[in-house]
This record gives sequence, structure tokens and C-alpha cells, in this order.
Amino acid sequence: MWGFGAGTDSHSPPTALLQVRCRCVCNCPLFVIPEGNLLLPLLLFLRISRGFRSCLCLHLQRKRVHIANHIGATILRMLLAEIHGKRLPEVETQEDWLTSAVFGHLRHIPPSLFWQELFERAKNVGPQQSSLASQLFHEGIALSSFMNLEMKFWPNSQRYGEPDLILRFTGPSICPLIVLFEMKLNSTKSGVGKNDQLVKYLQLLDDKAALHEWTCAKDHRFVVYLTRIFAHQEIEDSVRMSGDSSSAERFFGLEWRDILETADSEANGNELLKELASFLKGRGFESFKGLRTPSLPVNWAGLSFYTSDYFVPLEAFGWPAGEPVGRFYGE
Repeated sequence: MWGFGAGTDSHSPPTALLQVRCRCVCNCPLFVIPEGNLLLPLLLFLRISRGFRSCLCLHLQRKRVHIANHIGATILRMLLAEIHGKRLPEVETQEDWLTSAVFGHLRHIPPSLFWQELFERAKNVGPQQSSLASQLFHEGIALSSFMNLEMKFWPNSQRYGEPDLILRFTGPSICPLIVLFEMKLNSTKSGVGKNDQLVKYLQLLDDKAALHEWTCAKDHRFVVYLTRIFAHQEIEDSVRMSGDSSSAERFFGLEWRDILETADSEANGNELLKELASFLKGRGFESFKGLRTPSLPVNWAGLSFYTSDYFVPLEAFGWPAGEPVGRFYGE
């Protein structure tokens, strides 16, 4: 795991130095220790622990970027496969796969496109139901003012759990907007009472330490619960369990079909949104819009189906036509 060698430190008098390199990860020099130091064993243990963690973290960050890019490309290929009829039954019930496929596409959509319409569809459960877009307008937040969109997938917090996604909209000289998404496909939220999943996530947004560098004003932080069918009761329960009536203005619900319909209506030549809409239609999220009106009247007899090619009088077979009798035809 570790390599040792002699060296000199340019910032200190010439002396024999012990150089420690991380052989197992990237062979980078972590630190040097003066040879002959009486505290060498203790310093070596402490510095190796700290240095290895630092080196390993940097290495893993680089690996995560590489892996994320690889996974992103894989997800895109799989999404395109589904669009073209190559069904993947083993992942169709996986919420994480659906989250990756959908929002992996949407992370490339700028704040000026798609998001305003989607947030118009996100509704709260207050006495006078309103949308997230109208709440943003009420708070003086204009999505058109933001220039950049960042996403964190499955950020883990030991205290609050692991939400599916956090979005941060940023722009010059403007307070960031943070929207946390929790997605469900065929399940409901986890936890009850104080462990209510959505309540925990609202608490996460209010904890600056948990958000790290992603901080913003409290009135710029919202939770969106994305489900197959609008989860009115679940959101209402979370508002009640939060113990704060104003949280009704921070919890919002969406349906998967809202993403489909927004992508469909906002595409306007955008291939990413077109692909996303096709993918979600293939998954069956399209709402029933009624039966299509036929291009010809149903009683039009101009087709050969209605001619004697298909309907031959009984007399042609020598059967008496007679008058219909029986209760079915009347007395």
C-alpha cells in the first residue's frame, strides 16, 4: 500500500527525509518526515491516516467524474433503446433508473426552458391550491433570471436520509433557488411521525451545514414530491407533521405525466425533450385523452366492408327472411 524513499525538502535544511507515497492509488507523494525523528512511529501513523484519506478522496472524486460520465452515456444508450422498442423489463420498476434516465436528460436543459412550465404544474395542498411557479412569483423569484442549473443525485446525509435529487438554479447577483425532488413510482414515502421522509428533507434544506456550499434564503427552498398519481394525502400528512403551517407553501406535488406533457409541449425542436417525451410515453405515463374521432363517419357505407362483398342477404342461401319476432325485437 505504501512506498518509502529518501528525499529532501526544498523548504528546510538539507537532511535525510522519509517520503511516503500512495502506491495503491496514484503514487503521489503525500508527505515527508525527517528521518531519525523520535516521534516517527506516531507521526507516521497519524499522517498516513490523514494523508491517505486526502489522497484517496481526491482520487475518488476523479473516479466519480469518470464513472458518472460513463454511467451517463450508458443511461442515454439505454433510454434510446427503450424509445426504439427495446424494452428492459428488469429496470422498468426501478425508481433510481427512472430518476437517472429522466433527470440525466433534464440536467442539460437551461432554466429558461421547460422548468417554468413544469413548476406551473407542481401544486401544493393548501386551502387555496397554488403552483410552485406562482409561489416563486409571490416571492419575487423569476426563473428567467437564472443562468445555470446544477443537480446533485442522491446526496447522502446520515441525519436526514438520502433524497433522490437536489436542483440549484443560480445566476449573477441573485440568490440561488434550491428545489429538492423525491421520486416514487409504485411506492409511498417512508417513515411516519417524526421520521416522515418529506419532513426530514425539508429539515435538510433548512440546515446550512447539511447543504454545505448550496445555501440560499429560506424562501428559496422547496420540496417537490414526484409520484405516479398526485399524492395529496401524503403531502398533507407531511405538512401536519412538520409542525409549521407555512410549510404548506414549501411542499409541492407532481405527477410523472406532468414531466411528459411539459417535455412534449416545450420541445420545439429540442431533441433532448423529444427523446424524454418519447421515453415516458413508452413507459405508459401518457394520460388518457379519450377516443379519437374517426376520419370517416361510422355510418358511411362507401367502404367495401359495408357492401354485399361482406353482407349477403339471407335469400341468397334460400333461407326465408320473414319478419323478426320475439321480445328482443318488440312484441
